[in-house]
Amino acid sequence: MTFASPWVALIAAGIAVPLLMLLYFLKLRRQRVQLGSTLLWQKSFEDLQVNAPFQRLRWTLLLFVQLLLVLAIVLALAQPELDSGETPASRIILLIDRSASMNTFMPTTGGAVTTRLDRAKAQAMETISTMRDAGEDRQMMVMTFGATPTVLCGFESNVGALRAIVNGIQPTDEESNLDDALRAVSAFAQRGENTEQSVPEVVLLSDGGVGTSSRGSGFALGSGTFRFIPIGAPAETSAAMKDDSYNIGIVSCSVRRAYDDPAVLQVFARIISTSATPRDVSLRVEVDGAIEALRRVTIPSASSNEVGEATLSVDLERADGGLIAVRLLVDDALPSDDVAWLIAPESRGVRIALVYPLGDSPDAFLDELLTALKPAAIRRIPAPPDGQMDISFDDIDLVVFDRVSARLPGVASITFGALPIGVEPVDAPATPTGGQYLLSWERQHPLMRYVELDSLVFSGFDGMREGPGMTVLARGRGGAIISEMRTRGARHVVVGFRLQSSNWPAFVSLAVFVQNAMEYLTMSEERANGLVFRPGEAARIRAAKDVTTVNVEQRRTPGMKADGDEPSAGDDTMDLRIDSIPVDEGGLVVLPPLRRAGVYAVEGGEPPFDRIAVSMLSDRESDTRVRDTLAVAEGSPSFMTGEVSGPRRLWPFVVIAALVLALLEWLLYCWRLRWAPAG
Repeated sequence: MTFASPWVALIAAGIAVPLLMLLYFLKLRRQRVQLGSTLLWQKSFEDLQVNAPFQRLRWTLLLFVQLLLVLAIVLALAQPELDSGETPASRIILLIDRSASMNTFMPTTGGAVTTRLDRAKAQAMETISTMRDAGEDRQMMVMTFGATPTVLCGFESNVGALRAIVNGIQPTDEESNLDDALRAVSAFAQRGENTEQSVPEVVLLSDGGVGTSSRGSGFALGSGTFRFIPIGAPAETSAAMKDDSYNIGIVSCSVRRAYDDPAVLQVFARIISTSATPRDVSLRVEVDGAIEALRRVTIPSASSNEVGEATLSVDLERADGGLIAVRLLVDDALPSDDVAWLIAPESRGVRIALVYPLGDSPDAFLDELLTALKPAAIRRIPAPPDGQMDISFDDIDLVVFDRVSARLPGVASITFGALPIGVEPVDAPATPTGGQYLLSWERQHPLMRYVELDSLVFSGFDGMREGPGMTVLARGRGGAIISEMRTRGARHVVVGFRLQSSNWPAFVSLAVFVQNAMEYLTMSEERANGLVFRPGEAARIRAAKDVTTVNVEQRRTPGMKADGDEPSAGDDTMDLRIDSIPVDEGGLVVLPPLRRAGVYAVEGGEPPFDRIAVSMLSDRESDTRVRDTLAVAEGSPSFMTGEVSGPRRLWPFVVIAALVLALLEWLLYCWRLRWAPAG
């Protein structure tokens, strides 16, 4: 045991104890006798004097209690502390999880609503107090993480500043990424300039819903001590949550046009539950705020290793687009995953411009193939020989260059049998080569899915020089044969050889490749499946024509509550506004990360990007069961679980004891005054 202020206690004891003893030495002593009342008037002034100035001290129970009371007050002034036995780190890195699951409501004894993030912030305050009590030489860094880590302050010893920073932490609906957070922490978890400093202690405040490490062997920290403090009620750590703490959430949702009838919107949703019992829940599908469908779904109970899961599909007769909301009518622990928003664009195909050499005709097979894919429209445009095309592609989604070398436009394009202006061929071999095969291609790239090129033979092209921003999709003997690049805000694909100089038209893989290109380059897959972004994702959208900046605004999305009542007028208040986001030369805008789920209005966005739907859609975050352990990689620094160690302050308990003694002293005095004889 140690004392924070022993000298203050000694001075107080030197004053209080002698003063108490002096009062007892000078105490007026009387005996109870029966006298005539007139004698009391005659001797009344003598009561002001001591009848025996310095008497022999008589020990009583009351004196003993009063001495204990004084000693308790003196001990409290000394601020006793109990050493935990661990050597505290001189530097602490506080890592606070603010992902979506940390917004889970927690049961409280007083009935007040609190979240896990609130509990984590309270625990952080206690850690800051522990640092303060350990001495002025301790420092703390505060970091938060969701999808990405954020450093809120460097190593700081000012307790007030640290408290203000922790108080200012805001929640997100992002999916947690502990791997990236620990990589960022490792950059700071090094010794300071003073080599005698100990390495930092990393303190993680989380509910443990961080998934598994991408390393496969567990989470790892470069250096320092790793301590995990689980945040959550004990009942929430069970395999399946009890009735007052379970969660039901939408973890997957999509909307697409039916292949056989583009006027039909097919809505798919996957729902999970952490409840220990099966749940019957209602689900509502809305389009632009109007209720289109109401369904009932039964979700099985969760087990020790699995959550309960159910799927649902709904068909809507709508040729036009709109804001789709799939809403669960439940009252559970995490509201963020009870609704999923998507933008369903209007039903229309891709608008194509086929550019071919002036004085020639388009490649017959390519023309027929594009027509067979049923685009919304095809414009056939002859190109001037110099490649300088003064043609507007504002109403075009995809430009197909057939044997035309031109400057790449500001919309998506694919070039067959030529190289765009600015892309150079490799040096031709001294001896002309005949037909050749591809040596390799990127089978996992979206453009090359299900594209078999083993039997492809081509001639007349040896390869293109690789440049900045170019992704090689297929290689031959001389270099890149098929490549992708991005310029002027659009994607472009180049196939160096002519279709007539190859046997590719004889294989179905060419049709698959062109269809992949139409979907990948024009984002028509998103137009068919609905537009939705995840919290924390940098959304990339297209701005309207002649717009230089866009503004983003989020308002609380109107909609009925779970009990069917209409929302209050306060539900239409603005939550977020971001002004003057620049538009690049290709008309594209990269929005800053939108960290909360909801619907955002984009002033200056080209439809359907005039609205942005952000939905949580995370199995990891909707599984709100608390994990009190983490998988740590073998050989990583010391791993501990529990609160940060520090001197345990005992003075609050001593103050409580002093209050009890004061109450006891008062009771003894009252009893003595009433029943005890005067001595």
